[in-house]
Amino acid sequence: MTALTPWTIEKLLPLLQEAVAPLLPVALRFERKEAAAGNLCFDGEKVASVLFEGLLPEEKKRWGPCALALVNEVFNRLVREKTVAGLPGPDLLGRELEKGPQKGLLLKTKRPPAEKAFALAPGLFFLPGEALKPKELLKGLWQEKRPFRATYFVFEGREDLALAPKLVSFFEDFGFYWFGGRAARYFSALGLKEEIWQGLKKIKRLAPTHYLLWLKGPRAALSCLKERARVGLSLTEETALLAIPPEDDLLSLLSSLSLAGGVLPPGQAKVPLKALWAAFEHARRLGEEVLVTFEPFSWHVLGDVFLDLGDWWAARETLEEARGGTKQPIELLNSLALVYSELGANARAEECLREALALAPQDPMLYYNLAVFLDRQGQKEAVSLFARAYELAPQGPFAEALAAKLALSGDWSRIKEILAPLEEELSFRGLFLLARACYETQELEKALGLFKRLSERAPKNLEVLGYLALLYIHLRGEYSVAEAVLPELEKESSLRDLAQNLRVLMEG
Repeated sequence: MTALTPWTIEKLLPLLQEAVAPLLPVALRFERKEAAAGNLCFDGEKVASVLFEGLLPEEKKRWGPCALALVNEVFNRLVREKTVAGLPGPDLLGRELEKGPQKGLLLKTKRPPAEKAFALAPGLFFLPGEALKPKELLKGLWQEKRPFRATYFVFEGREDLALAPKLVSFFEDFGFYWFGGRAARYFSALGLKEEIWQGLKKIKRLAPTHYLLWLKGPRAALSCLKERARVGLSLTEETALLAIPPEDDLLSLLSSLSLAGGVLPPGQAKVPLKALWAAFEHARRLGEEVLVTFEPFSWHVLGDVFLDLGDWWAARETLEEARGGTKQPIELLNSLALVYSELGANARAEECLREALALAPQDPMLYYNLAVFLDRQGQKEAVSLFARAYELAPQGPFAEALAAKLALSGDWSRIKEILAPLEEELSFRGLFLLARACYETQELEKALGLFKRLSERAPKNLEVLGYLALLYIHLRGEYSVAEAVLPELEKESSLRDLAQNLRVLMEG
């Protein structure tokens, strides 16, 4: 049998006291520590010490064993009735809800990753707590190769105990692993009422033999199609989900009704509602009054939607499924690299970036993307990749990225050579690097002019003011700026070297 967690025992003991109170005319007290009392046991293991308060010594000797047996019998019955897999079950969560709403993570998985969890059913758990970091928790589950589905959920009352499994089934049908706030806002039009649950269930059941349609268009056109539908769900006045039997004229009728949306032919997908949604998003990407019959590229579109909605796990699965049918392999590989990077699978992210680069070896952005990724990993190859991106496109972003990397090794002459031709189009960061390069290579008047321009853009930037102070002393013999800015520089640990240079110059 499954062992009881301390959290479960904590939730059961008040219920045990309530259950035995009418049967025992004495007060019960339970202690975790060892005590000269009887043991409360489950499956042969002690879970607490039982103290009977109010019994005289002779009464305790005579009635104690019987009372203890009764307490243990009631406790074991409560375990059978009120727990699931050794955790507090839905009834115990219902008791908590009588005190007020409970917020936390609704999680479908084999076992919860935390001790403090309620089990609503085998494999379905609720982890209470507003301070949870769900994405970090789910990332750990994914890295351990433990399947899951999850959403943040607020139980307002006991009636929500029946709602939770339906919600999990809903976002599972649409392919979600993490149904976050952005996803909830996206699907807010569905309303998620009982009629919607039942309608979606019927539509999914008809997928092997019916056309599934997710359409947007005039109400008159949608009403015409609803007359042919076995099931029709109105999401908004202009949007509907339909299941229609195959008919010879169906596709031509659809094309004549000024409708947009997705079409899933009978028996085309293992997860039909997810595939229908993919076709709908594919159509929406193409513009007004476009109908898209589901195709493999639709998975690519939906994978990017999952990425936008913050579900890295669904994005990864869907984009991987799209690999063989995408029309945009480089974009897909870049999206996959981002997903794997977010999930901490750095080796897989690097594989995707290098695979994309192999497909387009003259694309500077791919060299840049790989360079940024490797730079975060501390790999020296990043410098040569930044350089290659710059060689292919010696423009601002790539030039600035290479210059920033070269600044770490103090190659200021090379930085000046790279950035000087781009002076008028540089970002603040690029202009600062050019100004610093001029300062370090003793082109001081030029440096002064550049730092003045930077101070106009950011009058309170301490680093810029620090270099201006150095230059005013070098070129003008003026100390007023240095005296004003030095105390502030010395407060910033990242600017202490600059402060030290300024102090040495002032005291020299």
